[in-house]
Amino acid sequence: TEVNSDLDGIWMTLEKGRLEWLGALNSAHPLKVILKDALKNDEKTTEKDLMEAKMIYIYTLSLSLPAIDGTHKACWRKIVKMEEKLNPLKNY
Repeated sequence: TEVNSDLDGIWMTLEKGRLEWLGALNSAHPLKVILKDALKNDEKTTEKDLMEAKMIYIYTLSLSLPAIDGTHKACWRKIVKMEEKLNPLKNY
């Protein structure tokens, strides 16, 4: 039976997205290590600190994902009170 579908196009879209996510994870990994070490070494770490670290990490992932436009990134920076878009740890 023949299915009238663009399987090659669907596969390439999935593969492109997978490669973009792998690239984002790879580029954000050094910051993830810094955040985890800082939280581990801080005896006064709170739940708020953990949440803020996660939000910074998620924002860092978004910097490497071309599908997420600048409007969403700017909104995220505002919500987490990030002063500089390329320096997410400033004043952290």
